[in-house]
Amino acid sequence: MIRAHSLIIMLLLFACSGRAQITVSTFAGPNTGIDDALIMDSDGNLYGSHFGNTTAGNGTLYKVDTAGNVSVFSTGFNSCNGLAINGNGELFAVDYMQDEDSNRVYQIDENGTRTPYGPLIYGASGLIADPNSDTLYVSQYASGTGGHRISQLAPDGSVIAYCTDSLLDGPVGMAFDDDDQLYVANFSNAEVYRVTHRGDSLTLLAEIPNTGFLGIGFLTFAAGSIYATGMGVNKVFQISLTGEVTELAGSGLAGFVDGAADTARFHRPNGITTNREHTKLYVSDFTTQSVRVISGFNEPDTATGVATAGAQHPLHLRCFPNPARELLLVESSEPLSSLSLVNMAGQVILHNFLNESKARLDISGLESGTYTLVAEGTSTVHSQRVVIAP
Repeated sequence: MIRAHSLIIMLLLFACSGRAQITVSTFAGPNTGIDDALIMDSDGNLYGSHFGNTTAGNGTLYKVDTAGNVSVFSTGFNSCNGLAINGNGELFAVDYMQDEDSNRVYQIDENGTRTPYGPLIYGASGLIADPNSDTLYVSQYASGTGGHRISQLAPDGSVIAYCTDSLLDGPVGMAFDDDDQLYVANFSNAEVYRVTHRGDSLTLLAEIPNTGFLGIGFLTFAAGSIYATGMGVNKVFQISLTGEVTELAGSGLAGFVDGAADTARFHRPNGITTNREHTKLYVSDFTTQSVRVISGFNEPDTATGVATAGAQHPLHLRCFPNPARELLLVESSEPLSSLSLVNMAGQVILHNFLNESKARLDISGLESGTYTLVAEGTSTVHSQRVVIAP
């Protein structure tokens, strides 16, 4: 039997590495119109919001193809804000209104046509899709009754208040980690919180440097860490899941300069997302309306041949449903050579050899409880907690 401590040692050996050089380059722009949320579809196309001026009503959704060509994708927004793509590949966008009472989510089809999705949601701003269902989570930036909260928007149009903790202060950016744990960031004070599974409380994870008002624009999760844009300080930060904050890119001086991460300049970095492989971060610059790319934070070091230090999980794994009962579906960002399911005693209960990025595990005969799924890719090993329901 393979014991749990052996698996942990194996994971640590794959996680230890040297640091490849992190660089910042320009993918599109300046003056693309994109200054807010970013999201990437499964084909590598990037979608970016133009928040614009809430009094002018000129919000626009742009599409950037894999070559960096920018085109108008959808119009008619007052201020285009948060974006999300669900497990079915469907695109959603928030329309942020000046009075905040009329904010709502729209579904955008392949032609850019908008269809209202659910009712008006006071102060709706950020948006993220649940990894295991068709539910959307909506962060509500606005103050006052019904604001400063996270709500769940179901496909049937029903809206349920999910988290109303008083620690929420202008929540916008949200991210799920590999264990489907939700995190939310306050725009106002740059605090990042871990949201409990039922949404009934928050735990402070970290606070990044800020100006006292311009805090965090948006969040994304990639390679085992959370990444946050520091709008007021012109930097992008890496936040470990234990709360350590590291400056990833940006000198802190406002500007439009590419190059090494510590000398590159941003001017109000705002939206942020990652590619499927978790090897690049895409950042929207609010002032220059450009899309910047951060590379090297999770790429093999030329000397060691392994991933950049601090990139804990180069392999991106998705397990669903979780909890599961009869069948566990696994999707990976790279082909897997094997999958193992280990119980809390360190015993390997299932072990499958593979050569593909998707797998179906029959768990119908296993006892309910918490297990560790260990996935071995072409160059990395990743573990993830899974729960088998009674």
